[in-house]
Amino acid sequence: MCHLFFVSETQDNGWCFALTEPNGERTFISIAGCEEEWNREELQTLALPNDSIIYASGYELGCLQGEALQQWLLNDCPTQTLVLDLGPRLAALPQNFLQQLPANRTLLTVNRDEARFLCGEGDLVRLSAEYAYRRGITLIVRLDSQGAWLCQPNQQPLFVPAYQVAVVDTIGAGDAHTAGVLAGLSQGWSLRDCVDFGNQVAAIVVSKQGPAGAPTLSEINQSALSQAIPETFE
Repeated sequence: MCHLFFVSETQDNGWCFALTEPNGERTFISIAGCEEEWNREELQTLALPNDSIIYASGYELGCLQGEALQQWLLNDCPTQTLVLDLGPRLAALPQNFLQQLPANRTLLTVNRDEARFLCGEGDLVRLSAEYAYRRGITLIVRLDSQGAWLCQPNQQPLFVPAYQVAVVDTIGAGDAHTAGVLAGLSQGWSLRDCVDFGNQVAAIVVSKQGPAGAPTLSEINQSALSQAIPETFE
């Protein structure tokens, strides 16, 4: 996986403050920065390998200038795999963007609320599988301590169990899961192993206090959950 980025000469990064109540209820205060400035012409200057993986979040895609990023993904990235974590900005994205996401190379990772918004009320797994089949894209439906479901086109939904840990702080669990999936994809693992690794990384993160709980590779290898890793990272 290659890492490509721009440096803004006019703005700092944005900030997100997470406030957690004793009962686990969370409130996020977001302050926008350079991550909401997008220009399709600048994006078109990126030299992307044909088999690369592009990750984008709903916070960038759903911002005021997010249309430039949306159009770049839809029109200027014809061979790359798209991994999208749309999060709470899902409702702000135009339906025509969601409907145009390319089949066979788009992976959406969603929590249960986002899955309901995307697929409707009812049997969440069945509806997610139907959505994946209808759109030709892959859905990862994250259900916290209840594990995750991998829904791929033309395949039966696959359940990937969670790792049971004592939960201390759930902030960053979803982002950690997506990071684990991306790490697995970068190693060429199967989607099932990628989701399993995401479950593992998220379990380690929620077992720690504070937002900086992402584990190092050494911590992962030393964890009691390390049997989830199918092979050594390159």
